[in-house]
This record gives sequence, C-alpha cells and structure tokens, in this order.
Amino acid sequence: MNERARLLTLSHAIRHRVYLFVAIIAGLTVLAGVAAIVRPPSYRGTAVMSVDERFASPQGFDISLQTGQPLVDHFIQLAASPAVLERACSGGYLTAQSGITCSAATLSGSVSSSAADSPGWISVSVTANSAVKAAALANAVSRAMIDQNSADDARLVAPVSDYLNSELQRQQSQITAQQAVIAGMRGRPDEQVALASAEQNLNLLQQQYLTTSQRVQDLGIVQRRLDEALSVSQQATPPAAPYDPDPVRYLAVGLISGLVVALAVTLIVDWLDDRLLDTDGLAAAAGTPLVIAVAVRDSESLTIHASNPYAVARANLLATHPQLGRLMVVGASDIEQLRPIATGLGAAAVKSGQTVMVLDPEAPALVMGQRTGRHGSLVTTETPSPSGDYDLVITLAPPPDTNPIALSLARSGDVAIVVATAGTTRFSQVRRTVEALRLGGIDVAAAILSINEPKQPRPPYDGTGAEVLPAIRDIAVNQERLPTWRGPSE
Repeated sequence: MNERARLLTLSHAIRHRVYLFVAIIAGLTVLAGVAAIVRPPSYRGTAVMSVDERFASPQGFDISLQTGQPLVDHFIQLAASPAVLERACSGGYLTAQSGITCSAATLSGSVSSSAADSPGWISVSVTANSAVKAAALANAVSRAMIDQNSADDARLVAPVSDYLNSELQRQQSQITAQQAVIAGMRGRPDEQVALASAEQNLNLLQQQYLTTSQRVQDLGIVQRRLDEALSVSQQATPPAAPYDPDPVRYLAVGLISGLVVALAVTLIVDWLDDRLLDTDGLAAAAGTPLVIAVAVRDSESLTIHASNPYAVARANLLATHPQLGRLMVVGASDIEQLRPIATGLGAAAVKSGQTVMVLDPEAPALVMGQRTGRHGSLVTTETPSPSGDYDLVITLAPPPDTNPIALSLARSGDVAIVVATAGTTRFSQVRRTVEALRLGGIDVAAAILSINEPKQPRPPYDGTGAEVLPAIRDIAVNQERLPTWRGPSE
C-alpha cells in the first residue's frame, strides 16, 4: 500500500478526523481545569541563603569545598540530606506554640533547593498544606543547614586540630623539661658550653611551639570561615497564594498534552483506518486518471448544478473513448448505491441528445417504462437482454469479489466506473475491485466517490416494481414538468 502510505500525512489525518482531534484536546483541557478546581491547595515557603564563595583553605585538607559552583552544589545537596531533615524536625527550630510538627520521612518529599539567578545565592523551599506551616518549615530547614554545616566543618577539621593540640602538649612538655635542665645548670662555671647548648635547644622548642600554636589559630580561622560560608539572607514568609494548583499552568499543560495526544491518536487512527474519505484516497486506490465526487441526493434531484459532475465525467470518458456505447458502473462494496450514479450519468447523456438504457441485473424482469424528451431523447430501465437501439447502455454490477456477475458482464461494457462511498468504502475494497475488473479484461476508466451516507440495503422485490430505479422514474417526471428540458439536468 505505498499509494495509501503517501496519503497518511498529518494534515490529511487532522482534516478528516477534526472532530476526534478537537474532542481529545478539549477533553484533556477540561480534565486539567477540573483538576485545578478539585485539587487541594499546596503552599510553598522559600528562604534565601547566601554562600560565601571567597573561601579558600590554606591548610590542604579541603575536600572540594574551594571556591565557585562546587560549594553551591554542596549546599544544594545538603538541604535535602537526611541529617538536615532530622535536625530540622527535632532540633527545636519549630516552637511548641506553633503546633507544627514534622518528621524526616514526611519532609523529604517536600524540600527542594536550587541555585538562584545571581551567583552565590540558593533558595530553600518547602511545600505544605498551609502558608504558615510552609514558611515555618522552610526557616527550620535553613537553620538546620547552618548548624549541620558547622557540625560538618568541625568534623572536617577535627583530625588536624587533634594532631596540632597533641603537638602543642608534646612541645610544651619538652620546653618544660628543657627549662628544668637549664635551671640545674645555672651557677656552675664549668657548664657554660652545655648551658649555651641547652638554651639554644630551648629557643628551638619555643619556636616550634609558637609555629604550632599559630597553625592552631589559623585552623580556628578556617573553621570560622567554613561556618560563615552559609548564612540566611532572607527568611521565609507565609505566601499569599497557593503554589499548587495554578489554573493557568494546569490549563496550559492540559492544552499542550491534549495537542500531543490528539496528534498521536489521530495519526494512529488514520493509519489503522483505511476507509476512503476524499478523492485523493480513491484515486490512489483505483489508479484511474479520472476521479469525481458526487452526492446521491443530487443525482436523485437532477438539477442543473447537480448534473455538472456527471457531465464532466462523460466529457472525459468521451475524450479517451470517442465511440463509447457501453458503460459498466461497478460498486466497490455491497453497500454502494449504484442506481443514482447510473441515473446521473444517463441524464448527462440524455441532455446531449442520446438515448440511454440502464440495465440492472438484479432487478426483476420488467420494464419500468420510457419517456421521450422534447428532442426525442429517451431513457429506459429494464433487465438484461434489452431490445432496441440505444446510444449508451449503462450496466450496474456488484463487486466482483462478492458476485461473479460483474465479470460475466465484462463483455457488455467498453469501460467501467468504480463507485465508492466516502467514509464507508475501504481502500482495500476498491483495490480488489479494480484489480478483478482489469484481470477480467475490462478497462477501469474512472472512479466516483459518493459523499452521502450509505443507505440500508434495499429490500427484496415484492412484485410492485416500486424499488426498481426510482430515480429513473423521477427523470420522466422532470421531463414533463420542465417545458424547456433537453435532459434531466437542464
């Protein structure tokens, strides 16, 4: 079905299934609006915190907490850490008078943190079912982050601090011992050289002690700067409006989602459904150079405007078959209404002064009658084996794959026209009908698409003749009512 695949475009799917497309978009948009109404409100409290990015450790123990973005990323991850959440809910940040309680498990899904637009700033947000609770929890989390950061800093510098303090104690013990040695040497003239050496050692120990003490002081400065790297710049305040639901955002999401889903569903339905919806699909299925669309009701009324498509079809057929005298009208399926189509084609020929006979192999063996126009034009309806001389004989035939009568009548037609009904006949049915006719030796020169809804199958003949081509009987009435009439469509 390469021909059909070329028709399966987005514009084709939307154009022929616009009601489905619009219904899906409208449905999802309405659902989004209902969700915005029935969803309970959720408030978001946000505290703004400052990150001092000028920190640089001179001690060599830093673990990626240098300057720039890594420090911000560290605090963003810290906000939702279990240690901070546990501290925020149990550290006394929520006063008993407020009546607000929480747990790390329930708070974990409500906390979010992100970098602000300006460098060195982060926002810590908490969602809750009330504005006051959201603000209180956001402030509790921000304070817990500062305390947790201080605890982490203390743990970070603890190994170095313990080592330096132990060194100070050791050096102090050595200094004390050396001072005692020097005190014992004083007053002994024979120990001047040893005394000078002992004093020199004491000075060296004191210098080492001062250096170590300076390192302890530097470490304390580093720890304070680590603690001050994070601070609260703006506390959270109760928000005036709920964060969720936001009707505008919900409707926008519903509209966009509906558009995406509608496009997908429409394309899938268009791919799976091979019913013919327009003349492009019929042309691809039949492979004929001439394809027209007509309405059954226009064929039955036979006004001047209604006859134009049939006149165009007749003119094109005569251009390729100048000696056209026999024509088969074949339905692509059992539901096609062939009689009005044959009536319209016959009326176009009658208007040109031809005598026309329409043969219905499924009609009972009787003649409906004949009517003569002002210029001698004649339309006759009867069963096969007609008698008389007619300029054009139109034979009705069912689909060849359901009734072999169409192939048996192949010799009675110069060319064939395949009839399909828009929205009912399938691409595969037209393709099978056309291939069967061509294999039977008949040329399929045109295809007609009926744009009316198919009627119910006609009831069996009851002997009255009332159901045998009623449109032909209307032709005769029109001939008598219109004094200037040269054919059914004038």
